[in-house]
Amino acid sequence: MAILIVIISFIPSILFYFFLRSLKKDNEQYKKDCRKTLIRGFFAAIPIFLLDLVISLILSLTGIKDTAGPIVNTLIRCFIINAFVEELVKVWTGNKMIKQNHDTVSWLDMISFIAIASIGFEISEGIVYILTSSPGQMLVRGISMMHISFGLIEGWYIGKYAKTGDKKYMFLSMGVTILIHGLYNFGLSDAAPEVFGVFSLAAAAASAVFWINMIFYIRKRNTNPEFSSPIYGTLQEEPVTE
Repeated sequence: MAILIVIISFIPSILFYFFLRSLKKDNEQYKKDCRKTLIRGFFAAIPIFLLDLVISLILSLTGIKDTAGPIVNTLIRCFIINAFVEELVKVWTGNKMIKQNHDTVSWLDMISFIAIASIGFEISEGIVYILTSSPGQMLVRGISMMHISFGLIEGWYIGKYAKTGDKKYMFLSMGVTILIHGLYNFGLSDAAPEVFGVFSLAAAAASAVFWINMIFYIRKRNTNPEFSSPIYGTLQEEPVTE
């Protein structure tokens, strides 16, 4: 039964990937780009795991871990490693594909590529969590899809920045997700006061509602030129000179 629950926990992420991939079902290049981004997101998580181990070792060897206390140590891990670094890596991974498709990328493409990078990251991290989490925790994690919700938020704000040029949207793309991510992870830790645990549960529930609503949001706007047309314009053919 436990193995079945763990397997089920990965199904929402996989289905969401195929949903995003199907937005341009007749575009083979788009589907290839989605697959590449998923793989890149999966392997992008591995350096984060190593970084976490290295920082934990440094804190232990230098005595900072004992001096700072459990709350400070947990805040460092939650906001710097888990939140800031993870969100930065996911956005960077998705942005690589956005840059590769600079002349044809749309607002929805930006949302999709960063969300797909987050899906790969979430699956990779989920495999590691099998060793440390209970089946129930894996199921909650699989349904809430926090990483993917963060990717959707980041993709939307980055697309808005690309459309308007207003830098506040670029700040919001990372600022909102890092804050929520850090508080969510902190609330799940043993060092956090009980009120933060309540926040984490509420955030997980809100995330599940959010990504479900985003399915309808994306489907509705898939044919809307504001969201589906190239943001930067297509390449123009050079005029023929005689």
